[in-house]
Amino acid sequence: MAKAVIFDVDGVILDTEVLAAQASIQAIKELCGYDLAVDDFHEFQGNGVEKYLEGALAKYGVKLDDMSQLIDRRLEIVEELMKKELKAFPGVKEFIIKVQNADIKTAIASSAQHEKITEGFKDVGIDLEPFEVVLSGDDIKNKKPAPDIYLLAAKKLNIPPNECIVIEDAIFGVQAAKAAGMVCVAVLNSFEEERLIEAGADVVVEALDELSLIDIETL
Repeated sequence: MAKAVIFDVDGVILDTEVLAAQASIQAIKELCGYDLAVDDFHEFQGNGVEKYLEGALAKYGVKLDDMSQLIDRRLEIVEELMKKELKAFPGVKEFIIKVQNADIKTAIASSAQHEKITEGFKDVGIDLEPFEVVLSGDDIKNKKPAPDIYLLAAKKLNIPPNECIVIEDAIFGVQAAKAAGMVCVAVLNSFEEERLIEAGADVVVEALDELSLIDIETL
C-alpha cells in the first residue's frame, strides 16, 4: 500500500514547458546572441536547469564555461512570464487535496530551482505548507535521471521507497523514480505514452483526476 505520493512540478502540477523554453530562448538571445526554438529544449525536460540549457546549446555547437549568468537571467524571465501566464494543470489542485485529506504523505521533488517552485505555486494558488517535504534541484548534486532526489524525499518522509508513488511527466523523471525503486505514474502532459512506458512508467494517465484514492492506495 502506498504511504506517500511524491510530485514532480514542471509538467505535472505547473504547465511550464513552453514558458521555460521561451525564457531560455530570450536569455540565450540576450547573453549569447543565438536564436533557438522551443523544440530545442523538449528532450531535456526534468534534467535540471543547467543540463536543460547545455543540451539545447550543444545542438548549435555552443558550450559555455560559466552558466551562472545565463541561469540567473533565465530565472528572472521565467518568473516574469509565470506571473502573467502560468496555470496549473486541470484537476491537479483537487487531486493534491484529495490525497492529503486521506492522510497520505505528500512531497515535492523537482529539478527546478527552489525559488521557481515557490513562486509558481504562489502564482497558481497552491499551498506548499501541507507538503511534508519540498525538494528542489538546489538540494541535490545529481539531477534526474539519477534517483537521488526521490531517495532523499523518501528518507525525509521516513517511508521506504517501495511504499512511495512518484507522479512524473518526463522521461528523465520516470527513469529516476524507477531507479529509486518507486512506483511511477506518468501523465501525458509532455511525452508520448510509448516513450513513458519504455522509460519504465508503471501507469500512464491522461490527467491526474483519472486516479482515485483506491488506485493510489493499491498501486
